[in-house]
Amino acid sequence: MNIDVAPDEVGHLFSIPSSWADMDAWHERVGELRRTTPVVAVDQRGYEPFWVLTRHADVFDFNQALMDFGALQCPARKPQCATCPLQRLCRYK
Repeated sequence: MNIDVAPDEVGHLFSIPSSWADMDAWHERVGELRRTTPVVAVDQRGYEPFWVLTRHADVFDFNQALMDFGALQCPARKPQCATCPLQRLCRYK
């Protein structure tokens, strides 16, 4: 499973209240995300980084992938921070 860092537009969809003014347009854009990028990391200015899971069915797969990733990339005593693709979102560093 690939995890993309969302462009600002995606972050705005989930963090800026004015994005919800036109709910039809909001649902259309989120529906597009469900088809193309069901899991994204959002690093939106003014907010703590967060994950967006747009398909309920992906929650289990995402959780398992994150656990597997953590076991390989981030073992407790020797995290591999220098090569980690999630550095920007990590609270450990």
